[in-house]
Amino acid sequence: MNTHQPNISKLTEIYSEHDWIDLTAYPDWPINEDATPVELNLLCQRIVKAWLATDMGLASEEDFPYSGLPDRDRLVSQLVNGFCLKINDSKIIFIPSDRIDISSFEVAQEWVDLTNWMGDYYVPIQVDLDAQYLHLWGLITHQELKRIKKEPDDRVFRYYHVDSDRTIDNLEILWASCELTPAPRSKDITADDRILSLENGIVTELIDRIKLEASTNFPRLILPFSQWGAILNDREYLNRYLKPNRLVSPLKPEEWWIKQIDSLDAYWKNTKDFLHPPQLKMAFRGPRACLREAIDQKNHEGISLETAEQINIGIEQLYYSQTEIHTPERVLTIDDLVSLMENSTQEDIRLKAAEYLWKIDPDHPKTPIRKMRDLEGDFGYPIALMIGVLNTPDHHVAILLRLYSLGEEFHLPKGLKLALLDPNGKPYPKDKPYQSISRNYPRNEYIQLYFVAASGDRFGISITLNGREIVEKFLV
Repeated sequence: MNTHQPNISKLTEIYSEHDWIDLTAYPDWPINEDATPVELNLLCQRIVKAWLATDMGLASEEDFPYSGLPDRDRLVSQLVNGFCLKINDSKIIFIPSDRIDISSFEVAQEWVDLTNWMGDYYVPIQVDLDAQYLHLWGLITHQELKRIKKEPDDRVFRYYHVDSDRTIDNLEILWASCELTPAPRSKDITADDRILSLENGIVTELIDRIKLEASTNFPRLILPFSQWGAILNDREYLNRYLKPNRLVSPLKPEEWWIKQIDSLDAYWKNTKDFLHPPQLKMAFRGPRACLREAIDQKNHEGISLETAEQINIGIEQLYYSQTEIHTPERVLTIDDLVSLMENSTQEDIRLKAAEYLWKIDPDHPKTPIRKMRDLEGDFGYPIALMIGVLNTPDHHVAILLRLYSLGEEFHLPKGLKLALLDPNGKPYPKDKPYQSISRNYPRNEYIQLYFVAASGDRFGISITLNGREIVEKFLV
């Protein structure tokens, strides 16, 4: 018997014109409280798409906003909330939220004011994990939204606030409208005109600035919207923004590059050796993982991150979040995860796959190198430096550097700086995206740098705090 169904039945009596989706009817795509923003968007997208097909008889396709764009799902989690489905000629922007209050909802400015992103309709989705349902509680057209609001209500965080009394309750109108030609979107958009004024060199500078400041601010808030929107609204510019940083090094100099990444000295330890005793393992993983571990007493010695079922779901989600490798029609295994890690050309997907493998099978022969060093003795704070290395399909090396907090409060001290050094041991210019600094609010559990290098490249790491600096130098 479905114990959640009575909850939905009672609510449907109150909101009879709204649409309700029973999550228990979709066990292959479970949404839990640990879901990240990208997971929540992806799972809601799949469930809504399946529900439209089975319950409404409507075929839909993902449209976000350029089909086939590498790393497009990273935009959902890091840049904007929501997803777009296209039904015939109609583009519908769905906005998931776990808020109980349905008196209003927020739409990121990108979904409204960029010609390649904007939708014809906007539909809020209330996600209730306790009662296990999705509640589609209204709609507003783009034309109506721009009629009542010329600019975002929140100009700092760039959101349009749509009150429920401005929405249409009867969603049958929406599904019927999808069979017709949608109402024209508003034409008072200036982003396209401003794209033409962004010269190639300026675009490069802007993208470098975003990457440089991304650790201390939300990427979508670093630039004025006219510049940020111009980058997102152009497929080529957006693709360039999504590419990982590439470290370019001269052939010289010389012998002080004493540490090879695959043979680090005794100060560097394997993560499973370093994270001891168990409370350090928990601190390394972060508070959400600690809470999950405290609840799940079946985990072995506190080091298992997921059950076998959750592992398979996680690997499946990685497959669904990319487009270039076919998802097998069977239960996915660790070998499938390895294949994704080795063969995907999407750096974001490959990195996620590698981190999964690090967590669930650190002794696997294909597990990428990952070493850690305790820096508490250097700075007087419980800090650890991690370096992760994985090979790329084009025979380069992707390198991940992270500074973690191991303290009880799970955050780094303000002003901790991680910077990349060039082959001469010199810092890169401040306008290059090769440094990251911990901020005071919101506080960082970790900061990181991620770049691609070639075999034989040399680079250094500078870590500074309160006037004290340590330097590590490496040969790839």
